[in-house]
Amino acid sequence: ALAVAPEDEGALHTAGVIRLRSGDLNDAILNLKKCVEKAPKNPKFLNSLGLAYFNATDFLFAIRYFKEASILAPNFLEATVNLAKSYRELGRYDESNLAFDWVLEKSPKNEFALLGKSVNLLNSGRSADAVSLLNELVEMQPNSGDAYSLLSSIQKTKTHDPLFLQMEKAVNGFEKISKESLMHFRHAMFKSYERSGNFADAFQNLNLANELQIESRVSDGRSLY
Repeated sequence: ALAVAPEDEGALHTAGVIRLRSGDLNDAILNLKKCVEKAPKNPKFLNSLGLAYFNATDFLFAIRYFKEASILAPNFLEATVNLAKSYRELGRYDESNLAFDWVLEKSPKNEFALLGKSVNLLNSGRSADAVSLLNELVEMQPNSGDAYSLLSSIQKTKTHDPLFLQMEKAVNGFEKISKESLMHFRHAMFKSYERSGNFADAFQNLNLANELQIESRVSDGRSLY
């Protein structure tokens, strides 16, 4: 166990983040709550506590701390992106989109916000709008592996033609693709194989998607989309 001086909120934060990264969420929350009690107006500490609650799937508490961090530091866009993601987890897409839009007003090329809003559009059945937004992102950031992965997942749900295989190979050529992006990709493949009656491949991809969902809950402190 880490030795932490009770008066040292910086050490408490470090200990909490280490436990968050290792998946020890109960101890992470305990350390980060103490940290926030000592420095209640530190947006970085509030955001870290929000991430701990997010990974523990306690999204209402996550929203509380991400919102506080965003209010205290309007330019701390990571906290607002995390707030938008928390709203999405609760199915509150209007509030999620408002938060993503607020980030994009300040940072029009923010990859996390563009990807996050694309997922919201996709989950709301607006795949054409999602594709349009993702294509904008690809034009701005041609090396965005996450954007290509989501585009591939949309393509897979629509058709079984060889184009998807080419897109899949392109996606696999990128080294930096988030687990959350790959989770959406695998889940889309599951749905497509299921519709075609290929249940062996369908359930293989479903299992991969579930594994990625569990892994993506543990964050290293950086926003995914």
